Amino acid sequence: MRSSFLEFNIAASGLFASQKALSVVSNNISNANTAGYSRQVVKQKATTPMSSNNGRGMTGTGTEIIDIKQIRDIYLDAKYWSQNSKLGDSEIKNNMLTKIQMLFNEPSDNGINSAINDFFSSLSDVSKDTSDEAYYSSVKEASTTLVGFFNETASSLTTYQQELNDEIKIKVNQVNSIASQIKSLNEQIYKFEIDGSTANDLRDQRALLADELSKIVNIEVDEVEKNSSLKDSAYSEADQVKSNKHFIVKINGQTLVDHYNVSQLSVVPRDYKNNPEDAVGLYDIEWSTGLALNIKDLEGELRGCVDLRDGNNGDIFTGDASAVNIMTNQITVNNISRADIQNTGMLKVGNTYKEYTSYTYDETTNEITFELIDATGVVPGDGVSIGSETDYKGIPHYLNKLNKFVRTFASAFNEGAYSDGTKIDGVTGNVNGYSADGSTGNYVFTYNQTGKGTFTDYNKITAGNFSLSKEFSQNPKALAISKTLDSGESNNELINEFLTIKDNGSLFKEGKVLDFVASIIGEMAVDAKYSGNYQDIQANIINSITNQRMSVSGVDLNEEMTNMVKFQSAYSAAARMISVIDEIYDTTINNMGAR
Repeated sequence: MRSSFLEFNIAASGLFASQKALSVVSNNISNANTAGYSRQVVKQKATTPMSSNNGRGMTGTGTEIIDIKQIRDIYLDAKYWSQNSKLGDSEIKNNMLTKIQMLFNEPSDNGINSAINDFFSSLSDVSKDTSDEAYYSSVKEASTTLVGFFNETASSLTTYQQELNDEIKIKVNQVNSIASQIKSLNEQIYKFEIDGSTANDLRDQRALLADELSKIVNIEVDEVEKNSSLKDSAYSEADQVKSNKHFIVKINGQTLVDHYNVSQLSVVPRDYKNNPEDAVGLYDIEWSTGLALNIKDLEGELRGCVDLRDGNNGDIFTGDASAVNIMTNQITVNNISRADIQNTGMLKVGNTYKEYTSYTYDETTNEITFELIDATGVVPGDGVSIGSETDYKGIPHYLNKLNKFVRTFASAFNEGAYSDGTKIDGVTGNVNGYSADGSTGNYVFTYNQTGKGTFTDYNKITAGNFSLSKEFSQNPKALAISKTLDSGESNNELINEFLTIKDNGSLFKEGKVLDFVASIIGEMAVDAKYSGNYQDIQANIINSITNQRMSVSGVDLNEEMTNMVKFQSAYSAAARMISVIDEIYDTTINNMGAR
């Protein structure tokens, strides 16, 4: 039998439902500008009806709020996270490549081209009058400027590499911090949702953290049912089933957060350099278990930092073990790709790693003999390499290019030879000639301030330690001018030979001196332009996805105002209905009695 006050209950349910809906509208309006907030809507349904007294038809019993649902599209979230990591990668690369490009200061009056041209111009002046000391001083000044340019550029690149290394540590700490925050939110969400409710605001906070994380690394996010692994003695088995979901975040396929469990990342300083050009103590990234983070398919700001810091464009030391002496723990390697390697390090021989403590380079055979701690297991024919390939033109790549330039340049002037020792036709070299004061055997360019005759290995020259010899710095007239001692100050044949170096098309693989420089600058410009264009493309994609997300999840104040009027009207109508029912019952009870 229906209650005498059923109408009151029905009207009251409408009143309370409208009041709740108005609260949701108010919350939406209040959070219209809150980052990451998703608009919420009430889900309302009619309550279970009851049979009429005559058995015909059903009588409604009112309404109830069954859920307050956040409006969010998980497909758009996944799309945003995927593209955001690409944006983070491109932003890091574009910003750093722009800074690197500025180091070369081209085109300008004080860039690398200007320094080279001024150097050869000063030599040309000496060729006109080899007796004028002022011209020699000009050569020294131009040489100092040229050397200084390479020193400063190398120093800046090394500083940038160290900054990127520090940034990698910062990014790793950010990843760990976000992971811990997500874990904490998972715990809160679990407790709030244990009764079947939905913790909308906490879920928004968690999704916002995923947004932030996705710019640092590429992530995969999933929320899956778990029927047994979540157990909390504070709640019944039945309650736990209601909220038995695991929120899982993976980085490049490796699990970072598995609901209550967090896998931390750490940075570990390297024992040995990956590239000869590297600064000391660069970090490798590992999981707390000691397993290396999978860098190969990584994206995001962290990948951008790693590529720029380690990018060698695949140019690492490689060769083949041609001879092995197990008794002395020595191996000889031929077919080497480069000879400028660090004094100690780790060799990959075949599929194993061997530590070496020193090496000897034979310039005649172009072979290197390594002193290993243990040569057991090494056999002739094994492939040998140092470091790992990073297929990106980062700081090591550009430092290597500068190093190749100064080595070849120094060898050409000092020895009249290419960097491999082959003589250059028509160029005698400063050490083989005689200066105006009769001295000979003088070096012009070295890798430290040693005296004449002590220079032995051009592979030790880098853009960072490239310098003028002590002899030439103290006496610019140590510059050789002739092939013979008795030629006199009027002879300028060696100066004219030096001038041909500038336009020697076989000096570098890229061509002439300025061609090599142009190739570096051009390569850098192309890389910077590509990264800038790619950043613009990714920014547009992110803006497009953000707009799509906002159209679905964002708060539209006009829509909320409409809802406010709608629910306010429903509330007023329900309140009026209660007043009418009250009047009806008042009349029925108080005014229909016998008089």
